[in-house]
Amino acid sequence: MENHAHAGSKNEWMGWLGGFLAVALVFFLALKVPLPASIISRFSPFTLLHFIGLVILFFLVFQITNRPLRTAAGLFLAALAFALPLAIRLSTGLSNATVLGGFIPYKDGYYYYNGANMLLNGQLITANGLQGAFRPLFPGLLSILLSMTGGNLLAALAVMTALLGGSVYWAAAAIHDQHGPLPAALFFALTYAFIRPMIGDTLTEVPSLAFACLSLALLYSAARSHRFADAAWGGVMLVLAVSIRAGAFFMLPFLIIWLGWLFRGDRKFSWRNAIIFGLIFVAAFGAFNLLLPRLITEQSGATFGNFSWMLYGQAVGGAGFQYHLQALGTDDSAVVLQAALQKIREYPLGLLIGFYKSYRDFFTHNSLGMFDLLSGGNGGWGWFFWSLCIAGLINGLARALAGIKESVNGMLLACFLGFLASIPFLPPVDGGNRFYSGSVPFLFALMANHLPALRLSHEEEKQPSATPRRGAFARWMAGSIAVLMIGAPAVILNLSRSAQITLPECAAGETPVAVQIQPGSFVDILPGKAPECGISPHVCLSQFTKSGMDRANDDFYNTLVELGRNSNGGIRLWTGLDYGSLEYHFFILPLESGAQIPTGSFITGCAAKVATRFQNVLRIVALTE
Repeated sequence: MENHAHAGSKNEWMGWLGGFLAVALVFFLALKVPLPASIISRFSPFTLLHFIGLVILFFLVFQITNRPLRTAAGLFLAALAFALPLAIRLSTGLSNATVLGGFIPYKDGYYYYNGANMLLNGQLITANGLQGAFRPLFPGLLSILLSMTGGNLLAALAVMTALLGGSVYWAAAAIHDQHGPLPAALFFALTYAFIRPMIGDTLTEVPSLAFACLSLALLYSAARSHRFADAAWGGVMLVLAVSIRAGAFFMLPFLIIWLGWLFRGDRKFSWRNAIIFGLIFVAAFGAFNLLLPRLITEQSGATFGNFSWMLYGQAVGGAGFQYHLQALGTDDSAVVLQAALQKIREYPLGLLIGFYKSYRDFFTHNSLGMFDLLSGGNGGWGWFFWSLCIAGLINGLARALAGIKESVNGMLLACFLGFLASIPFLPPVDGGNRFYSGSVPFLFALMANHLPALRLSHEEEKQPSATPRRGAFARWMAGSIAVLMIGAPAVILNLSRSAQITLPECAAGETPVAVQIQPGSFVDILPGKAPECGISPHVCLSQFTKSGMDRANDDFYNTLVELGRNSNGGIRLWTGLDYGSLEYHFFILPLESGAQIPTGSFITGCAAKVATRFQNVLRIVALTE
């Protein structure tokens, strides 16, 4: 019996090893091999047909009764699914509201990425670093990934995407163990459809969803095994998920109530255990949202400072988080918060109207709604998909209520109540459904958990269940993540040394700059006949021009196109620090100058400001080395 258990454990680890090797191969190819135009055109949208196909593929994977083989096949298929959107971006040189040239961080991502660069340069994240200062957890995580990859942003994005795919599969496997193949396959497809538009972005939604999936898997394990450590680490991961991307915080008190019920022993409810879990969650919240920001950001920065912007928009009837600028003319969080509270006191109905609009936008069929998960002109099929999602949610709620004494049902219902209570404070008008990345796996699990299992084979697995081993690994992962997230960014900050640079003298109207071009962190926009162009970071100008999503409004993108056309050898684009001023910029370098400069080295020169409406852009006109 002992030998049989040992063999089962060995086979299980072989399955995970095979899966990890397959994932590494898939993402290596995604970064190196340009996709054919037929693949790009077929898989750029995500239609109802794609969704159904994904459900069928994972339904078949979850029918495999040999657990190691199922694990390897599932991880491989998950890697293919998650690598595909990233590969499409790189092959097309996509430019939209979040990236330029396939992967260069833009707008919000610009501040997160450069916040990480500040830490890597031994500097606190500046208070005017906007998103990087508001949510320093993500620049902290990004600094870890960039340290691991030698500053290579492309490699860091690939690692983050691969970990996301593995986390979603992990949560789906937990649902499979509890409910069977069809619920697990549907959960995977729904979660993938939710995050797919954001794969490849340098944004908080990606790690937030990954941590939420790990939390879901641990809480499923806690519901089955009544293991205290699973519940504690699952809760800590949920705290992290809704902290790195500010999300459905009200899930936490409802989860504490459920845990007090789950660990009640022979009583109706254990206040002692509820208080213990509450203290654990409060400690985690303090570490992630109070301690770490104090360690890596300037003290004048305000973590979640944009909460006041949201509250003001809600207080005036759901006008959106940018309305405060029009009404008050300031971004100061303290001033906006005071004005919001005054509005609520003077006209509380405005807040209720804002709350109503949030629920309306969340549940109805519109571009801001929770179930706006398809793309590519689905038309009537979009309404059909939305109807199925609403029906699935109602069915899941009804069946969970009917079986509320079952621990998994209780957990999903508790999390749904917290999710529901959070919607008014995460208004879709401010950013669609992406605010729910740290909580949406629990919603999709509720929708899927009472569907029929539809097992095609009733053959029992011959090896012992791997759930305890997988649970132990999940606890180890959660603990490692928590420690790394709190400690590693501060260590990176304190061990890094600011670059010692001598700036050149420049002509009038030019700015002396000192920059560093890291490998895999720039895009070359090249003439159409350049032999190396084809996949980012080496993008053909013709492809770059064709793949701009906002040509009518984005003056910076249009400027890049114009500079590329007027350059004989092309231009190099990246974002980073000017190590002389420690300010964030986009940098443009003519490739006649930049092609011979090795990546990773510091260069100095003179730059001219490029006029755009919103971006800080410098074009390097002369190099001193």
